[in-house]
Amino acid sequence: MLLDEPTTYLDVGYQLQLLELVSKLNKESGLTVVMVVHDLNHATAFSDRIVVLNDHKIVADGSPFEAFSKDILAEVFGIEAEIIEHPLTGKPYIIPIASTERATERLER
Repeated sequence: MLLDEPTTYLDVGYQLQLLELVSKLNKESGLTVVMVVHDLNHATAFSDRIVVLNDHKIVADGSPFEAFSKDILAEVFGIEAEIIEHPLTGKPYIIPIASTERATERLER
């Protein structure tokens, strides 16, 4: 199944329902799912493997823990962020702090 931004324009509850359904289809029927999402926490929560692209090039490919680092988040998404292990799911959870432009400005003060 190929999905391109399947949660766009959905309220949060419906986003989770859709992602839970897709996850269930993947696990119970062995359906392969390739999904484009821009919500980083949806990607980490519902993916076994993440491929991060920047300027049409692969910059990271691996498990949710392997695919995201502070450096990748700064380079690709332009954010300063903390990455923690979610206490309930055990998956990475990304907490955006500032855009890298704002982060740079803060450091210069």
